[in-house]
Amino acid sequence: MSDEISDFESYPRVVPPPAIATQVADVYSLYQDFVLIAAWCEMIEETDTEDNPDGGVITLGLWRAACITYRRCWDPTGRSAIDKSQTRMNLLDSWLDQCGIQHARDTHQRIVKQADKNAAHRVDDSEQYQVAVFLAPSTEPPAVKGVATFAAVLSAEMDLVPRLVELANALAAVIWVEVERGYDIIRELAEQDGVENLYQWAKMPESGEYQEFRDRGIGRSV
Repeated sequence: MSDEISDFESYPRVVPPPAIATQVADVYSLYQDFVLIAAWCEMIEETDTEDNPDGGVITLGLWRAACITYRRCWDPTGRSAIDKSQTRMNLLDSWLDQCGIQHARDTHQRIVKQADKNAAHRVDDSEQYQVAVFLAPSTEPPAVKGVATFAAVLSAEMDLVPRLVELANALAAVIWVEVERGYDIIRELAEQDGVENLYQWAKMPESGEYQEFRDRGIGRSV
């Protein structure tokens, strides 16, 4: 059963024990990131770059946000709350194989490279800023006309945009199954001693604090 917080904003609430709550929240954060990535890419596809003078700036900003958010999901240094023995990257790698996209690996590698290009470090020499001396054209007497710095222009790779939409949506679907599994475990944990018992820990949202209910020993992971 999938529950949305907007359905219960005025209801009393309790929070699950941290072990299971942290796991489900970590999975959900990944799900939300991939939903956003797909939405940003769809906005790129809908942005008019020909008649809108700001179109190029908008698409580049959305593309950078999508690629960098995608890359952040695969952070090799971050330990996963889902399984402390694995990194998020290892877990996502297994989900990549489950998403059913034939070109998933190729798209993944290209998006990671795009994220590197749009982040703090260069991928290759073609992305370095260069200083050049500009000479007068052949129609004028020889002269130095100016000095300026230029760089390779980064823009959204439009052939990758629909592929990232497809991949992000597919990963979100795989991850949502894990979220719902976590919700089911939490619901079972919450109901095991009787719903009436939960009310002794329940707080109203306006109180600004939520009481954790006790873990009676289900002890399962997402």
